[in-house]
Amino acid sequence: MDVFGYETGGRWYNQNMSEQLKNKVGRPANCRNCHLSKSACVCGRPTKFNEETITKLQEVYLIGANHQQAAAYARVSLSTLHGWMKQNPNFRDLIDQWRQRPTLIAYKKVFESLSTDVNSAWRWLEKHDPELAPVRRHKHGGFNSPENKPVKFERIIVEVPASFEKK
Repeated sequence: MDVFGYETGGRWYNQNMSEQLKNKVGRPANCRNCHLSKSACVCGRPTKFNEETITKLQEVYLIGANHQQAAAYARVSLSTLHGWMKQNPNFRDLIDQWRQRPTLIAYKKVFESLSTDVNSAWRWLEKHDPELAPVRRHKHGGFNSPENKPVKFERIIVEVPASFEKK
C-alpha cells in the first residue's frame, strides 16, 4: 500500500497513473493566462521597481541615508535593492550621485562660510595644505621602536620604623 491507500503493484494503480500522465495532471509547463513558458511569464507578482519607489529612494538618499535605511523606507528588502542595482547599472550610478549630494552641499556651505568665519577658513587651510597642518605631539612607534625603551625595575629596601612593628 502507498500513502494514499492504493496497492502499488495492482492493475488499477498502474492504469490510473498512466491516465494521469496522459492528462498531464500536475503543474503545467506554460502559464494558464499568457501561455508563455514559466520563465518568460509576465503574469506574476508586479514589480515594485516603479516611479513611486524610485521617488522614495531618491528622497532618502538625498538626506544621506545608507542602502539599508533606503530599502526600509521604500519598503523593499535590501537584497531586492541590491538586485535592482546589479541589473540596472544606470540606476546604480544614479544612486551614487544621490548619495554624494549631501556631502557636496556640506562642502558648499563650508566654502561659503570661509569668507565670514575665520575659524572655518583656518580649519580648511589646515586640512588642505600640509604645511599648515597641526603638528602631532605624539608618535606611535610600536613595540620595537627606539622610543619604547624597556623600563628597568629596581628593588628598593625600606627600613620600617619600630613604631610600625607588631606588638
